[in-house]
Amino acid sequence: HFYSAGIHTYNGVYSTLFGFPALLGKHSMKTTESMQPFSGLARSLSRHGYRSIFFSTHDEQFDNMGGFLSYNGFQQIVSQKDYPADQVLTALGVPDHFMLQFSLPYLERLAQSDAPFLAVYLTASDHGPYVIPEGISFRPRSGDIKQQIVEYADWSIGQFLRAVSREPWYQNTIFLFLADHGTNIAPVYDMSLSYHHIPLIIHMPGGLEEAQQVDALGGQIDVYPTLMGLLNLPYVNNTLGIDLFRETRPFIYFSADDKLGCLNREYFWVWRSNGGESLYRYREKDRRDYLAEHPQLAREMKVYAESMLQTTQWLIDRQLVK
Repeated sequence: HFYSAGIHTYNGVYSTLFGFPALLGKHSMKTTESMQPFSGLARSLSRHGYRSIFFSTHDEQFDNMGGFLSYNGFQQIVSQKDYPADQVLTALGVPDHFMLQFSLPYLERLAQSDAPFLAVYLTASDHGPYVIPEGISFRPRSGDIKQQIVEYADWSIGQFLRAVSREPWYQNTIFLFLADHGTNIAPVYDMSLSYHHIPLIIHMPGGLEEAQQVDALGGQIDVYPTLMGLLNLPYVNNTLGIDLFRETRPFIYFSADDKLGCLNREYFWVWRSNGGESLYRYREKDRRDYLAEHPQLAREMKVYAESMLQTTQWLIDRQLVK
């Protein structure tokens, strides 16, 4: 029951690291109003002595990512400018496994500084154009390139985890894995749920003794508060996110440029900017519109989602996000 805030990479980066939803039709890291200091994960952790670094496979100017993150607490950005030119295979830069391997000396230097650190990675290999690097030990099982690239991305992360598992800081580290957004797979509704339904995996080698599955509704906006809760560090939560281990939400909401969606465990409400709204029973993939039968539920979802976006805009307009 975990969902991305939007359908673009910039939505995912912004919502995950700063705890605010994707606003309809707005680029959250390029608008004039976004050129102000946000609190966010890196800045909150820096107040507790953490160093921070962000790794991207491609040019950091993409989506104004480097500028926005540097302005908002990240002390170092490693991107295409730092990699050997012969390792850049596509417009999306270097392959995942190369970026992850390239990052290891950076992590080693951070660990030797005796300060805790935050390292964020943006992989890109499972985004077209799909290229499987040559000269590596990876061997795909599938004959479909789209499946092969998922296997490769998984293999790359596995190689990275095996490498860092030998480091002394591994047992005292929290690893989070999530997507920036999903993809459009056999859509049932005009607002594709598969574009928003993503995993969140929390790996704590020295933490929980047994694996747990959290069944609560959650989204990228909850990552920042949840991680601060796991670290048990004090901070001011001025975001729209919650700590998923301590709080619950009745609905989760997300946007897709010209549409706004909100759902609970059974119903999916959709609002369209060109007019009209609908209420579906998404668990059964039912295409029937239940809006007329459950107007009160639809109104609750509408008020919940719209109030969250309006509150976010209000906070940004009044520069209350730092």
